Amino acid sequence: DDVAQQLNKTDKRFSSSYSYAVNRNNEIIIHPNSAYLDKTLSELCNAPIQLESQTGYFTYSVNGSEKFAFYSKVDSIGWTIITVVEKNEIFKPIVMQIVLTVLLTVVIAILLGWFLSISFSRRFVEPLLELKKRVNNIIDAPAIAFFRYCWSLGRRGVPDLVPRGQN
Repeated sequence: DDVAQQLNKTDKRFSSSYSYAVNRNNEIIIHPNSAYLDKTLSELCNAPIQLESQTGYFTYSVNGSEKFAFYSKVDSIGWTIITVVEKNEIFKPIVMQIVLTVLLTVVIAILLGWFLSISFSRRFVEPLLELKKRVNNIIDAPAIAFFRYCWSLGRRGVPDLVPRGQN
């Protein structure tokens, strides 16, 4: 009776989980649903099931619900303990984690792209626009404005228009 109570404890992470025991002949001897007692594992799963290794898993479907079953043999008493969890309960957290990771990555990429766009705009585009404005001013202004502009730059990079010694 204590064994049955221990097997009926559910894992907090998986609400659909339950455990049961089968004997050496794969007959169900402990199950939370008494309708399955004295049936074989193959009858429960509607497929031939062979538990050959010491531990392992198999999948089966009951009433349209896909289930993962993990088993472990207890050789000292000749039982095999099987723990069952619904397939969607295992995969749902994994899928949600993947979706959350992808969304977070997209948001970070958008924010990083926006930040880089603003940075590059200030670093490259604004100086180019200022240069365009100055060039347009030079083109549109009379020649005397050009010379004043060059003089205002302190004659850096401006060639001498009058050869030295001829002023």
